[in-house]
Amino acid sequence: MANYKISDLENLSGIKSHTIRIWEQRYGILEPHRTETNIRYYDDKHLRKLLNIVTLLDAGYKVSAVGDLTIPDIEKEIEKLSLSADIGIKEGIFINQLITAGLEYNEQQFILHFENLINTFGFIGGYEKVIYPMLQKIGMLWLANDLNPAQEHFISTLVKQKAYAAIDSLPLVSKSKQNWLLFMPENDHHDLGLIISSYILRKSGVKVCFLGADVPYTNVVEAANFNKSTHLLFFVVARQKAGEIESLQKNISKDFKSKTSIICCSKEVADSLPNKSNITKITSFKGFLDLIQVK
Repeated sequence: MANYKISDLENLSGIKSHTIRIWEQRYGILEPHRTETNIRYYDDKHLRKLLNIVTLLDAGYKVSAVGDLTIPDIEKEIEKLSLSADIGIKEGIFINQLITAGLEYNEQQFILHFENLINTFGFIGGYEKVIYPMLQKIGMLWLANDLNPAQEHFISTLVKQKAYAAIDSLPLVSKSKQNWLLFMPENDHHDLGLIISSYILRKSGVKVCFLGADVPYTNVVEAANFNKSTHLLFFVVARQKAGEIESLQKNISKDFKSKTSIICCSKEVADSLPNKSNITKITSFKGFLDLIQVK
């Protein structure tokens, strides 16, 4: 069972810490554990309950009414909403269900919710509306060192498995006008976004050469020339030493002047990099879909 700070609950639920404290005092919504020095901490049951409560509030329930519900009652209301609520509410339900199952290492529940998600929105829609926002919330904890790396690995590995299965279900593209080379820079192993991009491109009928994570730049050059790649796509996720990404961008701009190169990264990283006429910086999943014109 994991322990969470009140700031973790804020990051995962979107509810401010002071509001959570007020709800505890006024409505008894959560009863936190206390350390010997009287500092609040929470467990998986607290997190699950809070995420479900947020879903009910988003659906129009009053916090005072929700505070009177037992956990089984709350879960029954969530089940009703999952069958009848509008799309926006369903997105929130899926996000909270996947976060809870992932942080509890509950593979069976995670797969069940994931498959329901894909049946509802499709793979691309499910990733855009639910998986991507969920991973952003998980990433906030990971970057703050408040998340056990095993939890992040567990969640990303399950999503990768589903992404690879989705790729395997697609017909192999042998010829296309565009030939994309996909890779992660050296020392960057966070390739989930790259895998999802591979699926989207292949589904769009584009030929893809997928190199994966932690690829030395000399190997990128060799593969791009051998495959006559028209497009290079890479992600920057892991923290890099000062100047490393700028150096990589400079080399790609110089070595592949006639090709289209795309870097997917955070807005912070994008703003720190100089603009290059032959390199496009993408800072959101929607930006990538717009770039390759996926509807």
